[in-house]
This record gives sequence, C-alpha cells and structure tokens, in this order.
Amino acid sequence: MSRGELDGGQADAAARAVHQHDLAGKCAAPLEQRSSNTDGGAAVADYLVANDKTRVAFIGGADNASTSRERGRGFLDRMTERGHAVPEHFRFQGGFSHDISAQVMKRLLSRADRPQAVFCANDLMAFGALDALRASRVQPQDCWIIGYDDVEMASWDSFSLTTVRQPSREMARIGARLLVERIHSPGLVPRRVNFPCDLIVRGSTELA
Repeated sequence: MSRGELDGGQADAAARAVHQHDLAGKCAAPLEQRSSNTDGGAAVADYLVANDKTRVAFIGGADNASTSRERGRGFLDRMTERGHAVPEHFRFQGGFSHDISAQVMKRLLSRADRPQAVFCANDLMAFGALDALRASRVQPQDCWIIGYDDVEMASWDSFSLTTVRQPSREMARIGARLLVERIHSPGLVPRRVNFPCDLIVRGSTELA
C-alpha cells in the first residue's frame, strides 16, 4: 500500500500501541484521532438505498476491532433507520481476511435470496468478495461490493472497487503529533480528532 494507508486492522494496531504507551506511564491520558467510521458506514447505507439496493449483507472484520464495530454500527443503524434492517443471517465476521470473506461470499451467492449488495469493513475482505463473484461468474451489476479504506489496489482496473476513503496520512501525522505532545505535557486535556471520509464510486457498483 504505497499511499501510506492504514486499513482497519492496522488502525486498531496503532491504537493499541498508543494505549500500551499510556500504560507504561509516559502518557497520562488516552489520545484519540480517528476517521468518522460510523459516518462512513452510514454513507454506504445511504448510497445503497438511493440505488434501490435494500437486500444487503455486511462482512465485518473482528469483534475486538473498534474500526469494524464502528463501521458496522454506522451501516447497520442507518439501514434500519431507512426501513431496511439487515437480518442476522446477512451479518458475518470476516476476520479482515481475504479468504474468509471469499468463503462467506460463496455462501451468500448460493442462497435463493442472495443479497443485492455486500458491504465489507475493509478493502481486503472486499477483494475476497469480488474474487468469489468472479469464481461464480456473477456480474458486478448483479451483486454490488463496497469496501473501506481505499488502499491502492482498490483503484486497479482488475478490482475497480467502490470504497470509503479515509485521510490516512493526515491521521498518522496528527496522531504522531498528539502523542509527542502528550509525552512532553502529560497534563494536557485529552483531545479527540475526527476526520471526514469520502465514498469513492467505481466499477464494483456498476449499474445494469
């Protein structure tokens, strides 16, 4: 990922590293700098409903990953608000894994009521879902796939993945600055910095 992106799993690892630094006694309070994961998930839901994709599935990352929980909560809550709650049998954990996501996608495609669209909590899982589509010879317009993070491969023609972009370089820069401030001035009031996300539309949500 040459753009310096942090995917969902990497973002959580970075957060744990900061937390461990706090426990070591060098920081008096936790630092928070994150993208608006719930807003990003909600934006995906709004986009799908606006395009009449209301029978949808969600593939999350891991139960202990805050990024996955927040993205899923934003997506699932908004779908419910819009009158199209996602049933439990269309909610899965993909472990931020390409292979697990591909297996989940194959199961979904085998259903008589297969989803019209699938939202994955990061791009790697979305790639797995796309590979399962290809293996099953299902066209993108018949089952939309959306990821999250906008890693470099998402823009490759072979994937052309619709995804949510977060400003990872800016997040890393400001996060490092906040950490240094906290080390030098432990008494500073903790700050939370939220970053906006953008939905990047590509070929994996191709209209028929």
